[in-house]
Amino acid sequence: PKLAPALVGAHLDCMPPGERAPGAEDNASGLSVMMQTAAALAAGPRPERTVLFAAFGGEEIGMVGSGAWADRHLGERGEKLHGALLLDEVGWRAPDGGGVQFETSRTGPNMDLVDELGRNAISYAGGGDALALHVSTQPYGSDHMSFLAHPAAVPKVALLINANDRDYPHYHQDTDTPASIDYDLMSAIGKVTASTVAKWAHPSWAHDGARDGATENSFGRHTGLERHELERSAAGGAPAGLSLADAVLAAADATPTAMSLADAINDG
Repeated sequence: PKLAPALVGAHLDCMPPGERAPGAEDNASGLSVMMQTAAALAAGPRPERTVLFAAFGGEEIGMVGSGAWADRHLGERGEKLHGALLLDEVGWRAPDGGGVQFETSRTGPNMDLVDELGRNAISYAGGGDALALHVSTQPYGSDHMSFLAHPAAVPKVALLINANDRDYPHYHQDTDTPASIDYDLMSAIGKVTASTVAKWAHPSWAHDGARDGATENSFGRHTGLERHELERSAAGGAPAGLSLADAVLAAADATPTAMSLADAINDG
């Protein structure tokens, strides 16, 4: 049977209104990670599952673009998605060390997704050590809301956002420039995204004995999401020859789970 596609999205518009809105953190950072992930996936073996990459407009005025897409495709047309990852503000490291926040709703499939993201963060991006992991089950204010509104059509949805985003001092100001971006943090969040999307795209990799080592190794030894590559992308340079990381060379099920983020969530 045909596999339901997956989706990765980020919003294209930025603030404030007017002639100058650099939008480096909000949301060139999310778009850069999305585009690098798309290029990385395209450089590898043909995916078993289609992955859609979407840059949505109108997020800043009420998730207009993503809402229209989700209502049309998931609502009116009855289409299904395997899962959706949305990227918004993934480039600012808070003074306390920051990290990444997985934001979703408290459903069984979404808690499974939180664990999946957590395993990949721990295995491939230094999660829990170099990359602090946070979870919120009080979603609001970004494009993931458009997909969480259709749980029957897309059971797994999460927003990836840098921790403490409310404290970003240049939020929605014309001072939101690349000078505030931490490319090491972007790289780490990018590796979480890329490894998760790669395993969605190649579900056979998640089954012991069903992985083709030669095929997996054809991804090479680089992610396309390293600091220097993201800096080059943000500066407008041509994309490097991109491929996925060692992250996708082993199935998530074969990776020891150091922690269960879902189990760690409490009502507080």
